[in-house]
Amino acid sequence: SLVPRSEPHAVIEDIPAAVAQALRIARHQSVITHTGTNLPLPARTLCVHGDSPHSLHILLAVRRALEAAGFSIHA
Repeated sequence: SLVPRSEPHAVIEDIPAAVAQALRIARHQSVITHTGTNLPLPARTLCVHGDSPHSLHILLAVRRALEAAGFSIHA
């Protein structure tokens, strides 16, 4: 049920939006889809696509936010 990357909303490029989504997944084990539906998403890992122009900045912001919220980051 992923949005194809050729379509709008397929990739989150806004850093605050990416952080908010990562925190929601970590805290609530769910994600809000681009249509506004709350979708259960039990996850133990998060991936950041490295081919986005802002991927490093997104990754660093997500990591900082997760650590600040008390989550542990492990390789």
